[in-house]
Amino acid sequence: MTDCPVLIASSDLENRQALRDIFVELGLDPLCSASMQETQETLANTPVSIIFCERSLSDGSFRELLALARKSNPQVCVVVTSRIENRDDYLEAIRLGAFEVIPFPCHPTDVDWVIIRAMRHCRQKRTLAMTA
Repeated sequence: MTDCPVLIASSDLENRQALRDIFVELGLDPLCSASMQETQETLANTPVSIIFCERSLSDGSFRELLALARKSNPQVCVVVTSRIENRDDYLEAIRLGAFEVIPFPCHPTDVDWVIIRAMRHCRQKRTLAMTA
């Protein structure tokens, strides 16, 4: 379905598996990490275009993950998943560079729509980079 590799960063095994199941139903085989440390190792060894992450990981938060992701690939799309629907938290995540914030537990159609938009974004950025 995508030429934009996906990573799920979640400290909670059940949450990670639930999101992974949605991706598999969409025809994707995402990479998974359980901590900032694992995420950093994955990003150092594997090109990733889309990251779905929880607001908080066992050893950091989406804020640190955003900085890490941008350092490894400035064009990466980071999608923050949150159990809390708070407009201020949403605006903060977007201001800090998140591509989108979606509620958790994630609804498959929300995930599908965000992936479609993120893939389009990846392709546009790639095209712009090639023509520059």
